[in-house]
Amino acid sequence: VRNWQTAAATNHTPPPHPVVMAMSKLALASRALGRSSAATAVAATRARAAAPATVALGGHRRFGSAAPQPAAAASPAPAPGAVAERRVVRMTTEEAFVKVLQRHGIDNAFGIIGSAMMPISDLFPAAGIKFWDCAHEYNAGMMSDGYTRATGRMSMMIAQNGPGITNFVTPVKTAYWNHTPLLLVTPQAANKTIGQGGFQEVEQMAMFKDCVCYQEEVRDPTRIPEVLNRVIEKAIRGSAPAQINIPRDMWTKVIDVELPAGVTLERSPGGPKSVVAAAELLSGAKFPVILNGAGVILSEGGVEASRQLAEKLSAPVCCNYQHNDAFPGNHPLYA
Repeated sequence: VRNWQTAAATNHTPPPHPVVMAMSKLALASRALGRSSAATAVAATRARAAAPATVALGGHRRFGSAAPQPAAAASPAPAPGAVAERRVVRMTTEEAFVKVLQRHGIDNAFGIIGSAMMPISDLFPAAGIKFWDCAHEYNAGMMSDGYTRATGRMSMMIAQNGPGITNFVTPVKTAYWNHTPLLLVTPQAANKTIGQGGFQEVEQMAMFKDCVCYQEEVRDPTRIPEVLNRVIEKAIRGSAPAQINIPRDMWTKVIDVELPAGVTLERSPGGPKSVVAAAELLSGAKFPVILNGAGVILSEGGVEASRQLAEKLSAPVCCNYQHNDAFPGNHPLYA
């Protein structure tokens, strides 16, 4: 506006039309307002970043849909050497259970559907988990053992609490002596009815005490992913079944939880000194004999490596009890 007034005073040009003057003032005011709004927006953004974030719980989320809402605002990647920020997620207990299964690659379950496990079995199809609904829990347990031994991938045994779980005793003990890493999921009577004749209440922990390498009962809904992750890792480390006992009132709870990343366990091929010592023993042996067992079956390429070693040494191969599949029965060196 001042430019127009200066031009009129020096050049004796007529002042602009009142409408033009009004438009000029409006433009200047808009620019000033724009700068103020931008500053206000920046301040609001900084305030939101500093304030604790809240998450509104939506409806039931199916697996394969959008990821769950984080309970904390996203932050840039930490600098090298910095501690990573914990990521807490809001979901139901059955969603957390299935998510841990997915992270460990457990996508085959064997058993019979029961009311104590329906909250998680309802999620199996969308989560890509195949449930083998068998005619009897005994058959399901044997199938789970056989599947894991044949494929090298851990599977899950699960059934209704009480009489359904009791039928797992013989298969689980068989898998224990077969050194088969299995996940045994035993739904239990509700916490508030245990000791008062709860629905099909049985001492399931005591029942499998000598049949598994590790067992743990879930005491709080928020600990389901933590306990499940630990039980799976114990089964892998111990090369045997491990049990998680879950009271049925642990399901359908909404929890804010950090999903465990899990640990990938690598089986060592042996240290250099051990390999050299074994080679010296074999080369100096007058009549070497190879005894194959569970280790040959569970290790990747174990049977083929054993065959090559036997042919190199011209050594007969014996298989220990319950592991006749540890060496080809039609091979000339099979004893």
